[in-house]
Amino acid sequence: MAIKRFPNDGHALDYWFIHMDARRLKIQDDWFDTSGFFAPARFKAYLKAQGFYIENLRDDAEFEAWGNGLKQMRRLSNMSTRRLFILAAALFQPLAMASLAPDQVGAKVKGAFLYNLNRHTDAVPFLKVAAEEGDRESQYFLGEVLRKRARFVDDLSKHWFELAAHQNDVYAMIRLFKTSDEVCRYLNNCAPETRSPKHWRETAHALAMARADKGDGEAMYQLYLMSGEFDWLIKSARAGFGEGQYWLSV
Repeated sequence: MAIKRFPNDGHALDYWFIHMDARRLKIQDDWFDTSGFFAPARFKAYLKAQGFYIENLRDDAEFEAWGNGLKQMRRLSNMSTRRLFILAAALFQPLAMASLAPDQVGAKVKGAFLYNLNRHTDAVPFLKVAAEEGDRESQYFLGEVLRKRARFVDDLSKHWFELAAHQNDVYAMIRLFKTSDEVCRYLNNCAPETRSPKHWRETAHALAMARADKGDGEAMYQLYLMSGEFDWLIKSARAGFGEGQYWLSV
């Protein structure tokens, strides 16, 4: 999963929700304290009473870190606490956090949240915390922020893309083999080649194809990005992948 796929047209959060197959929840008053701040313990109790759980936040320490991160996000946003909660709820399912410590989980959540608000500069220090711990998604996100800042894949952004690619991040591989080098050649500042674009193209295709053969809708979408073949987009949508469904509908 990679946020770079969403166009920068002011609707990044909408695309994020679609991609995450987010479910609408009716906000409950008892999820918040008397000052209007989100209370993670109350929310967790509600989930338990309803028979729900958050797949990636089953561990109590990770849940607490996520909740504390969400409470702190209000300081980084002009949104009301309730609106902020609705938006940040989309981070429940997609982020893989098992290898991160609780404080690193909080940093990753905040970094991804800020990234989706197009607050890329604010996102960098949070993403870097998790990226330096080897978190693949954070490495990719950080590479994207740095690429956009430089306006091409420079040494630094390529470093993070390659770290993610070496952990089988297909989107990072796509970035590595699809990025034009015209700007960096003009500036005489291209990143040195470590593996060829052909290598990353073939590796990305093999990984996505193997997953698509097992019915993975996201892998089908990745094959669409790589090939431009509309049939893959249709297959992705039919497999229930939210982003594929969105792009098929527009």
